[in-house]
Amino acid sequence: MNSTDVLPNVATAARLFHASDGTGFADLIIDGHRETWPLRSKRFQAWLRQQYYERTWDAPSPAALNAALNAFEAQAQFRSARSGSASPSRTA
Repeated sequence: MNSTDVLPNVATAARLFHASDGTGFADLIIDGHRETWPLRSKRFQAWLRQQYYERTWDAPSPAALNAALNAFEAQAQFRSARSGSASPSRTA
């Protein structure tokens, strides 16, 4: 299985949305609490790499990771509702 097959499936665990300025975000449940990260943040990219690694025992190529992020941003902007608040959060 290659990264172009795995990465889009990984993001199904996230609720993607965008802020009024168009910035894409992912809302995830991490260790039992909700976290919200910008799609281009290092933390979200690390989460994607971790999820990919856990499924394949390999790392996605930089090109595949960037292509997936571009697709997630498009989905967040064009296939989801805008959120009134886009500040990262941690709620227990």
